[in-house]
Amino acid sequence: MSARVALTVGDPSGIGPEVAVKALAAFPQRDRVVLIGEARSLADAIERYAPALDVDRVALDDVPPATTGEVSAAGGAAAMAALDAGIDRALAGQVAAIATGPINKAAVRTAGFASFQGHTEYLAERAGVAEGVAMLLESERMSVVHVSTHRSLRAATKLEPQRLDRVIDLGVAHLRLRGVPTPRLLVAGLNPHAGEGRAFGDEDADVIAPAIERARDRHPAVAVEGPVAPDAVFLDALDAPGTMVVAMYHDQGHIPSKLVARDSTVNITLGLPFVRTSVDHGTAHDIAGTGRADPSSMRAALDAALRLTAR
Repeated sequence: MSARVALTVGDPSGIGPEVAVKALAAFPQRDRVVLIGEARSLADAIERYAPALDVDRVALDDVPPATTGEVSAAGGAAAMAALDAGIDRALAGQVAAIATGPINKAAVRTAGFASFQGHTEYLAERAGVAEGVAMLLESERMSVVHVSTHRSLRAATKLEPQRLDRVIDLGVAHLRLRGVPTPRLLVAGLNPHAGEGRAFGDEDADVIAPAIERARDRHPAVAVEGPVAPDAVFLDALDAPGTMVVAMYHDQGHIPSKLVARDSTVNITLGLPFVRTSVDHGTAHDIAGTGRADPSSMRAALDAALRLTAR
């Protein structure tokens, strides 16, 4: 398998082309990157932000160009075409990783992908990962893996034991891949104060605590702690190398991650047959074309992709 990375720029009408080109212009290993996106937006971004950029690219000219700053079906179609091109190359072994730019879910659905929930779920479907994947938000300050992501809060609180087991196992595997000698997982509670002895719900005692005991049996060399009160668990994990929080749902994990490392957090999909990293921000259509987009998250995503493929 090639140790190269496919960088898909996402929605061309947002800031994806800008952050991709800016990140690559200052990226020392761009010879290992294949840039994939709608042809006109790629050419425009390179001309504006890095005219001397020398990088392999796949310019897709079979999708209609989108208007900068507008959420549209054209933008959604172009984003999915680039993503599919990257996935095809990863499944064929032509690249070892995909680093994805931001997409707009409304634009993607308007483009004909009516059931689209997000990158994570689509990647799992395309890769045929029946047992499921998990979203990890990782920065130098904190690592948080999520039991559920793009679900309603009501649905997310219906915890499934097998899903908890799977996410904990994926978290352990990732810490080992990073070379952490003594991995530590802090499993967040679902309810305030982790239920406080069933005073605020039974899920922590009946579902989360047994999952932790099972994890300790499967991973005797790993410290698996919890359920930890949600208002305390992230403080325990902050600036603690080798520690990962298992968050129960999307916002429980996303809010603290973005608060402490908004521009350097990387979205990593665990459980795929290839490495996938992503920026941790949206398409920002409101500033598209202004030149104000910060490429820090894309640089971090590229760094993480190469680091993980090396391991």
